[in-house]
Parts: sequence; structure tokens; C-alpha cells
Amino acid sequence: MEKVGNAYSDEAREHDITVEEVLAIEEFKNLSEEQAKEVVDFVRTVSTVFYSLYKKQYEPEIVIEDNETNNNYKPIRNAA
Repeated sequence: MEKVGNAYSDEAREHDITVEEVLAIEEFKNLSEEQAKEVVDFVRTVSTVFYSLYKKQYEPEIVIEDNETNNNYKPIRNAA
């Protein structure tokens, strides 16, 4: 992964980001594994939404069905 400015660029990515990769990022090093998994799930969901919107805009005749996004996301609730 290449650092560009204050962000990382990995345009040739062929797999989802992993918990280990999230925890290796300086800004996320203080997260628990469960919180890092939430980041992974969030990135997967947002990526799927953006990809679906892109496809609908540029290729409206293609129907995208991805059951993986229905992953019953449940946020962590911290007791305060």
C-alpha cells in the first residue's frame, strides 16, 4: 500500500481489508479487534453501496445483487 498525502492508496486491491491491516494503520492502532472488525464491515458495506451506485449510473441495464451486504451489522455499545 502506497501513502499519498495523508491517505493510503491501493487501487489494485483484490481482497477485503483485514482486521490486521486496520490495526496496522497508525490512526487505528488503539482499536480492539472487535472494533477493527466493525471498521472492516463498514468499509465492505460502503464500498458495495458506492459500487452499486456507480454501476446504476453508468450501466443501468445491469442488476447487482450482493447478499453479502446483508450482514446484520450491529454496532458496539460502550457502557458509559
